[in-house]
Amino acid sequence: LSYVRATPDMTQSLVYSCTKSSFREVTREHSSCGLSRSTIHSLLQSVAESAIQGEKQEHKNCFDEGSLSPPGGSKSTILYTETDGIHIRLQREKDRRGKRRRHYELKSCIAYEGWERLPQRQECYRLVNKKVYCHGTPGIPFWDGAGLMFHRYWDLSQTDLVVLGGDDAGWINAGMDAMGLCVRQQDGFHLARYCRRGWKEGKVVYDALRSGVVVSGELYQLKQILVHVIIIFRSYMDIDHFTEWS
Repeated sequence: LSYVRATPDMTQSLVYSCTKSSFREVTREHSSCGLSRSTIHSLLQSVAESAIQGEKQEHKNCFDEGSLSPPGGSKSTILYTETDGIHIRLQREKDRRGKRRRHYELKSCIAYEGWERLPQRQECYRLVNKKVYCHGTPGIPFWDGAGLMFHRYWDLSQTDLVVLGGDDAGWINAGMDAMGLCVRQQDGFHLARYCRRGWKEGKVVYDALRSGVVVSGELYQLKQILVHVIIIFRSYMDIDHFTEWS
């Protein structure tokens, strides 16, 4: 029999542990299994490389050869997504020009069908049918890879709208053209920050946008802010008609 450094179940356990803890903690937890740090590192690299090669082949089949696997079995008229970049600190990596790279931005996305309230008394919610995509292949556009992941789980012919959530990064905004049938939605954290930066009364604007409710004492104040926004917008855009605040 050929030598196997770790069984498939052990390798799966290592990968899962690394999504929850640091590499140092994972090696310490699995030291009793007789696996050295270098062996664990090699196993993780092997799994990652296999995933990357699989994504490259899937992308080639779809965009170069026009061959697409059957869609997933899930169906949802609205598909919600939240996208962000995670900056990972590097040690000795260099870029194409030979300069040291201090960070790598791992672009990632979650997609889900909605949310449901959990049964406990405290108000908590759980995402329905959540799937995660991590972009690890620079040669493949992010939204090509994400779209293939969506197709793997959902029948997108049954999806009427994709809600594209995330900050204002250009690569996230590119999803509007790449996915089609999209509506752009800023996440709560960045929306609050933009409101605070834009107006002294930014919290009033943020609370109104998030809840749809305006406290009576703040209505006039909010109207003045929105009038100011329209004046600025008109100076940049040739639009003749604006819906009045009612």
